[in-house]
Amino acid sequence: MTAAPTAHDPGRDSDERRVAQARRHIIQLAHQLIDNPLDPELHARLRAWLDTEADEALAAMDALRRRPVPELRDQVRAAITLLDSTLRGGA
Repeated sequence: MTAAPTAHDPGRDSDERRVAQARRHIIQLAHQLIDNPLDPELHARLRAWLDTEADEALAAMDALRRRPVPELRDQVRAAITLLDSTLRGGA
């Protein structure tokens, strides 16, 4: 399911994007819960995410973990090449 990297999203395919999005969202909710641990709206938002999106995020994480090492190396190489090109004024 690997897509070509772009300057906007270097080297990330749908599984990687899904995992990154889930991590950001959960970390944001966790920070808010630290500030206000008894906020019922925050608890409802966390429950809603767990009910509607957690399974998809966990499946994407499992897919990432099953990837062969050569594929991962190719993705890293492509991301580095794109970054180098972008920093040099290309892409």
